Amino acid sequence: DDEFDDSSQQTFEDLCRAHLNKFAKSAEMYAKETQLTKRVGAWQTGLAPLLEEQEERPAFDIHDVGRDILDTMESKLTNVRKR
Repeated sequence: DDEFDDSSQQTFEDLCRAHLNKFAKSAEMYAKETQLTKRVGAWQTGLAPLLEEQEERPAFDIHDVGRDILDTMESKLTNVRKR
């Protein structure tokens, strides 16, 4: 004398199970996103000072460095020849 027969109750149970599974997957995704957010935040916190330090340095120019090396070598060779 149940109001619901076995098939309608099974359908209701299936519906509840589907909603619970969907909720569990959603909660799992939220947890993963939260962990990712924490990792990204830690990465940004560590990286920001390095980027700021890099911005304070003069621009690197390979031609200037090459000239400095050649000038230094020329100066040392000139000093060796004078001796």
